[in-house]
Order: sequence, then C-alpha cells, then structure tokens
Amino acid sequence: MEGCVPDRILSACDLPHAWAGCDAWTVLDTDLGVGHNFFSTWSAWRSDPLRPRVLHYVAMIESTASIAFARVHPSDMVAALADACKNVSPGFNRLLFDRGQVSMTLCVGELPSILEEHNFRADTLFLGTHQWYPWLPKQLAKRCRRGTRCHARSMDAHLWTSFVQEGFRLETQTGSAPTLTDNPLREITGAFEPSWNIKNSRQNSLCSTPMPPARCAVVGAGLSGATVAHALALRGWQVRVLDIHARPAGAASGLPAGLIAPSFSADDNVHSRISRNGVNLMLQHCQRLLLPGRDWELTGVQEHRPPSPAEKGATPQTVLHWHAQAGWIKPAALVHALLEQQGITFVGNAQVNSLQNKANVWLLYDVHGQLLCQAELVVFANALACVPLLRAPALTPLLGKDVQTGLEQLHGVSGTLTCGSHGEKNLCATASFPSFPVNGYGNFLPRIPKNDTFEWFAGSTFEPQGSATALDLDAQHRINLERLRQLLPTTAQALEPMFANTSVHAWTGTRCVSKDRLPLVGRVGHDAHANLWINAAMGSKGLSFSALCAELLVAQLGAEPLPLENRLARKLDARRHAKTGKIQ
Repeated sequence: MEGCVPDRILSACDLPHAWAGCDAWTVLDTDLGVGHNFFSTWSAWRSDPLRPRVLHYVAMIESTASIAFARVHPSDMVAALADACKNVSPGFNRLLFDRGQVSMTLCVGELPSILEEHNFRADTLFLGTHQWYPWLPKQLAKRCRRGTRCHARSMDAHLWTSFVQEGFRLETQTGSAPTLTDNPLREITGAFEPSWNIKNSRQNSLCSTPMPPARCAVVGAGLSGATVAHALALRGWQVRVLDIHARPAGAASGLPAGLIAPSFSADDNVHSRISRNGVNLMLQHCQRLLLPGRDWELTGVQEHRPPSPAEKGATPQTVLHWHAQAGWIKPAALVHALLEQQGITFVGNAQVNSLQNKANVWLLYDVHGQLLCQAELVVFANALACVPLLRAPALTPLLGKDVQTGLEQLHGVSGTLTCGSHGEKNLCATASFPSFPVNGYGNFLPRIPKNDTFEWFAGSTFEPQGSATALDLDAQHRINLERLRQLLPTTAQALEPMFANTSVHAWTGTRCVSKDRLPLVGRVGHDAHANLWINAAMGSKGLSFSALCAELLVAQLGAEPLPLENRLARKLDARRHAKTGKIQ
C-alpha cells in the first residue's frame, strides 16, 4: 500500500467513531487494489460494538485480471472475498458477507463509465492511485454528502486545486498545500464541505431520501416476498409476511425443483445481464442458507443453444455451453430459510382484501374486514393477486398512469413439470442419462433427492393461463416429452415407457409475466410518502431474478448503492411504462 497504514487511513476518516449509532454506512473506494482498505474497514466493523447494522462497500477495479488480495489480513476474510470474486464479470457484482450484513458492490470496468452508473451518497471516500481524469473531482463530489471524509494516497497541485474547487476541504500531514513544483504529496485527508448549498436536483428518482427501518407488511410468501422480507429484516425492519396459503411457497415458488442458471443471448441483452447478476446473488443465498445435496447442488448446467448459421452444405450443429456456476435448487427450502431471519413473522391463511391509510400507517384487512396488521410500508409480492388490490378505488388515486398501464399488462402463464422416480434403479448410471442438469428448449434435471430415492424432472410448459391445454395434463406431458426428444433424444427414448404407462406425475403452477418479460420493482405510488412498493412479475425466471430484485428494491428504499447499473435498474422500474403502453 505504498507505505500507508490502513488503520491510520480509517482514523483519518474518523472511523469507526463516525458510524456509531448509524443504521448503515457506505464507503466508496475508487481503486480496490489488493484490498487493504476493504479488509481494514471490514475488520473495524466486525470488532466495533457500536457498528452500523449494515456496511456497504462500493469498490472499483478495471478488470477481473487485476484481482489479487494481500494475505496480511484475517484469512477468513481474504478467502471469502477471493472465492466470491471467482464469479465476477464486467459491470456491477453484488457480493454478500457476514450473513448478508456486509455487502460489496464490486464494479469492473473503466472508472468514467462505472461512476456514471452510480447515484448513491458515500459516507467515506477512498481515492486510489489509478489514472486521474479532469472531471473526476466533480463526479466524486456528486456522490458525497456534506461531511463525507476522504483519503487520497497521493495528489499533485492540479488535482488538489480541482478537489478544492468542487467543495473538498483538504489537508496534509505537514498542514501545507502542494505547489506546482512539489512532487505529489501522499496521505491527503479531508472532507466534502462546500461553501454553497447542495442542490436537491442531485437526488435521482431511483435514489430517494432513505426511509428509516420501521414496520413492513410483505404480501406474498413466495421467492419474491421472502427475498424482500429477508433483505429488509437484515436492515432492521420488523416484517410481517402475509400469505393466503397456510405455509410459505404455496404457489409457484412451491416448484419441487428448478434450475439456477443464467440466460444467454448472442448480444448479451438486458435479460442476460440481469440474470447473470441475479444468479450470482442467488447462489450466495444458497451457499449461506441451504444444505448442499439435499436442498440444492452446484452441479453445473449444460446449455444447448440453437444451431448457429451453418456454412453452405454443412449441417447446423447445436452449440453446447457449460455453466460452472449453476445448479439445481428446491425453491421452497430457500423460501423457508429466508423467512427464518430474525425480525420476520410469517402469517398464513391471511388473504389481504383491502388496505386503508391512517396517519401514514397502512391497515391491511382480510375478506371479513378483520385487521391483519399495521405497517408504515407495504410491499406487494403476490404476483397477479396484487392487481385487484392495487386497482381498488381506495388505492387507484395513489398510482400513476404508468403504473396502472404496467398492471394492466400483467398476465398469467401456466407451467407443468413432468416428474418421475428413479425407484430402485439408478437411471443416472445408464448411458442415456446425463449426470448434470441440461437446459435449452425446456430443461431436464436428472437426479433430485427425495426421501430415500431420487426423482427426475422434465419441462416446463409455457401456456396462457386458463387455456384448455394448460388444464390437460396428458397434453402437458406430451409437450414435455417432445421437448425432451429435442433436448436429449436418448434420454427421451429411455423414459418413453414411463410416459406411456402413466407412471409419471405432474406439478403445475402459474407464473406472473409482464409485457417485456422483466419484473416490476419499486415504488408504485406517485406520492413518495404513500410507501406502496411492488416486487412481482418474475415470470419463469424467479430463481434468476428474485434475489437481485429484492436487493434493488431495498437499495432504492434506503438510498443505498444499487446492486446493478442505473441503466439496468431503470429497465426493472415499476413506473417504466408510458401512457401508450410502450416500454420506455
């Protein structure tokens, strides 16, 4: 670290004293380097009894090739960060540590473009020794609050002047400012203390004034609701999760087994980038909360991509791609584990029928008019069931036209999985069975444990809710078998007798889908004080999207660093639909 002592850097930034009594603290590090500042901050947070409940650390590196960490820090920290960084990719990467209370947003890319995608306010600013840009002081000033303390490893006179002009008060160990003839001074400290008023226009629509932890009612106990409830509870909220079913994961999230695997597109489109971030975050939840081999498994997944354009006279060949960071999961197990977080109370057999606001507190009633709970914040995570609630006469005036348009475009899609038992025979030992899940035109999970045996799963169908086909299980099984023939011909041939003698069974659920196949996340009321939010429409990608969407919602609620780039966050915004119904 070029002679700088990390603990002295923290002291220069008034840490850990400055964060005492705070709910959260955010650090911006423009150059992660070998991780000295991160590990020192993390260690200080661990050892401080007055630490904030959540520590957010936003770190930047130019490329994944530059990731290497110093081994002079606690080995468990170094190992945890090194392991998490195996899966990072260009752009934003959300990494969770210490039961989710320490989050790092690792941003990979060139500093100018990366900073443009951020809109949070840092409490502490660490400046690295990377290449400096003329506009950098202005960009960093926009991401500081009044009083943000900073430390720079080195600074010349030109850069010093630029920072002072942007409102930073700086000092050196000698107490003097550098001159044009000086060599760059080292260990510069200071604070953002502009002599002018900071304009309110600095606040971005996706990064409002933080709402302090209070009571929250989450309607829906599937993946969408459980991930949001968990993220809120980690931040000190008291959360009641209400669901019409007696137990959590009673609807689509009760899927017996599913795939955690990123989407692929040749142009790396929005769906692909969001799912890649979401899968990485979901896998972190699995590693922390679930039992490998029983609830989930990081098996890797083989993807069968459509044939690429063949050369003249050649036969198109299916492209095989291996996703090492992918596998299978039992979603209901994760839902139950998420809801075990301290601060969460699950209430089953609770059908929310109406809402009423009194003195900025929401009252939620059941079909009999009985009060279910009271809360300062309500999050709708109950798929299509949110539509009649939000379109009720009492709530409609609070919604913008764009939100109403988005709700009108939500629709249900039924999906059926075909399931079969291995019985006494280990089908995976045969040449016709893959030893890992396969994804493509449909998917196939070969070996999922259940009691003393194993099951296989093929599917799933994707039919409009209420269609005749969706109600005909025999037709659904035939569709799944046909897809399996295209995906894995030899496996389909081996399983045809089981399909023929009806020794297979089915699981059917309904997914909530938006017009553009992307979730609706964020505030639904045009009144910022209404505190009505939504996290829904995951479609068939709930395992890829739900954890990321929960982090996004809670980050917006608390004015925290977002877990993905601003331009991607806007694609998920519940208010993204124009009055014409077109996607903005």
